[in-house]
Amino acid sequence: MTSKVPDNLKGKKIAILGFGKEGESLLKFLFRAGVRELTVLDQKEKLVGGSLIEKLGVKCSLGKNYLKNIGDFDLIFRSPGVPLTLLTLGPVRSRLSSPTKLFFELCPTSNVIGVTGTKGKSTTASLIHQILKQRFKRTFLAGNLGTPMLDLLPRLRKRDWVVLELSSFQLEDLTASPRVAVLLNITPEHLYRHGNLPKYIFAKSTIFRYQKPKSIFITNYDHFVLRRLAGEAGARVIFVSTKEPLKEGIFVEGGKIVSSLKRKQTVMELSEIPLRGKHNLENVLPAIACGLVMGVTSKKIADSIKHFRNLPHRLELVGERGRVLFIDDSIATTPEASLAGVESFTVPVALIAGGSSKKANFTSWAREIARNPVVYVSLIGDEAPEMEKVLKKYAPAVKRGRFSTLLQAVRGAYGALKGREGVVLLSPACASFDMFRDFADRGEQFKRIVGALK
Repeated sequence: MTSKVPDNLKGKKIAILGFGKEGESLLKFLFRAGVRELTVLDQKEKLVGGSLIEKLGVKCSLGKNYLKNIGDFDLIFRSPGVPLTLLTLGPVRSRLSSPTKLFFELCPTSNVIGVTGTKGKSTTASLIHQILKQRFKRTFLAGNLGTPMLDLLPRLRKRDWVVLELSSFQLEDLTASPRVAVLLNITPEHLYRHGNLPKYIFAKSTIFRYQKPKSIFITNYDHFVLRRLAGEAGARVIFVSTKEPLKEGIFVEGGKIVSSLKRKQTVMELSEIPLRGKHNLENVLPAIACGLVMGVTSKKIADSIKHFRNLPHRLELVGERGRVLFIDDSIATTPEASLAGVESFTVPVALIAGGSSKKANFTSWAREIARNPVVYVSLIGDEAPEMEKVLKKYAPAVKRGRFSTLLQAVRGAYGALKGREGVVLLSPACASFDMFRDFADRGEQFKRIVGALK
């Protein structure tokens, strides 16, 4: 389907700054809309989607001087991977836009649900999508977890529902908020990009900052920072809690999930939730809140959750050898996410951790490793020396080894369990870019290695 050319793009000289998945989606969208004055700017010398650029005849500026002529463009679409703090962008800041901004400007439906948080975004967005489909057949899922949101635009109608997973990189310069905003949690993350924790919190809070009084903001009462932020919201606030009853919200009581939104009612038993770990309970509660507010019955919500399965690379069971389970949690790119994975198990855990730096502090991670049933840690990647140092100091009783490849790390972890019952858990606490294309590539390689184990 051909997209209508937005009026503010007609006759403009446009740059696409950064050519990852969203940059490629934007190029296709603009080209279908009839925009031809396009140039791709990227610091990489060679692009993965280069064949598409060549096919469409789009100009490029690549390599170390890719920003040399950035002042020549009328409009610059910044991909999420490109930091706003890039000094060269200063003089052209007023000309910046993004694929996320464009989506919110052109989206024909106001029924948009945005989900963000340091961890749990993908699982929660997927849960909400599955729940809403029980009432609204035309419900779509897009954003940071897979499908670029611009890919949806040609298909969307006025009454459709859209669930978006939104990262801080997508939110940081957004000037719109979704009708329903879900903020799951905030822990120190991406500080190398945002500069400090307050700036990271500010980026995340964009998800509700522009909401109207009839909008809905769902967040976790158990987190002090989120309670404080909720006081700034102009929308109706709905809290969730795993710790205490709420006057208006979704909470855990007596082994059950209870709603007090209209009348007090039990939604489902905790034992019926198929997802492991307290962190997944914190993902389930906002999804239930979203479903109830949108008019989905508690029975249909419970059925949706009972049949939900973990997303790829999120505590995904990928193999079994004797009494040893192999779990792929490659999505866990922060110490907090890694610990959430570790805390999901009560049997001995041989953990595979390490990767490229996100400037995280591993002290709390190591201390919690010492308190959990981790019997061995296989360390890989650039952060292995630092992680080994903090483990030696704060978890000295946990055996560990450093390895140059993932194959060696898997073998080391498997061997450490010595045939007893346990879990080999890939939950790295780090990014993947030192050794892999991305976290998904890391997880897929782990699956292949497990499949070939004798």
